[in-house]
Amino acid sequence: MDKHFKALLEEHRTKFKEFNETEIAEAPKLITQIHILDGCNLRCKHCYVGDRRFKPEPPLLLKEVIRRIQILKDFQISHGFEGHTMNISGGEPTIHPHILEIIQEIRKRDITPFLLTNGIKITKEFAQLIKNAGCDLVQISLEGTEKSNDEIRGKGVFKKALNAIKILKDLDFRVVIGITVSKYNMEQLDELWKLLDGKVNKFHMREVTPIGAAEGFEKTTNEERWNLYKKIFDWNGKTRVFLEDPPYCTIDPSLIDKRAGCAAMICLMCIDTDGSVYPCRKAPYKMGSIDDIEAVWNNPVAQKMRNRDFDGPCGSCNIKGSCGGCRGYAYAQGNILGSDDRCFLHCKTN
Repeated sequence: MDKHFKALLEEHRTKFKEFNETEIAEAPKLITQIHILDGCNLRCKHCYVGDRRFKPEPPLLLKEVIRRIQILKDFQISHGFEGHTMNISGGEPTIHPHILEIIQEIRKRDITPFLLTNGIKITKEFAQLIKNAGCDLVQISLEGTEKSNDEIRGKGVFKKALNAIKILKDLDFRVVIGITVSKYNMEQLDELWKLLDGKVNKFHMREVTPIGAAEGFEKTTNEERWNLYKKIFDWNGKTRVFLEDPPYCTIDPSLIDKRAGCAAMICLMCIDTDGSVYPCRKAPYKMGSIDDIEAVWNNPVAQKMRNRDFDGPCGSCNIKGSCGGCRGYAYAQGNILGSDDRCFLHCKTN
């Protein structure tokens, strides 16, 4: 590490010494993510589904998806969550033959459907059907400017995604741009923000997790991450740039009381196509099965996650209530309860 950057970090850490943010705020809203198929019409370089994309099982039957939706709704009620957003994912969910019926079933249970898609299938007619079914919140995946995006997601995908964004906004959808940050696109992200500033509702970013197809990705350095975090912190455009990674709050003390940290097994669960329940899709540690959701919730590992009872620096950190590190990143390093060393309070400086 450059000695000047090391000195900067050592000075930076003194700003956080007096904090005592170890309690986790109440989570009134449940967030679930259901994967309704493995298949996809793209082959992105960082896909967490990995090789399953190439030999996917058939899409889940509609009746099975409905059964799982009802289990999660019952869980929401029994545990007193005031609201519920359900992320519809895969694979590529828009290629499921019953995607419209699935949206309807989610909506009729007073759950907010959030469609996570690459946008390839979005036409004006299809978008109107999605809205009629009850979904007006869509995430479109983009990875930067046309060159970097198409290197990751495939030739011609950038223009198709921009077309999908325009169609959706013309129909008054709330549009989120999902961005996976890696060395492939880190330097082009602000160009994408400027291109779509004021034209979408949010840029939702997350650093790539080295699982699935991204397992061999080169890690970003602390200096690169610092520059990215500073760029986000200093952004003053019309569209909000949100970085999901919990360690982002270590870039400035003013973020501490504005961040809730990792939500995995606190108010977030992911249901894979085979019924396995994960803390989140980027942390594919099997907690149990959708068929025994209470056993999942009471899993000793899940309880430790809710208490921020982690190993290493994340467990003893004085701002763990506002951060807690990313469980997906910890899982990728070999310990779901381990520490996320990407933060600027505990990353190595030697």
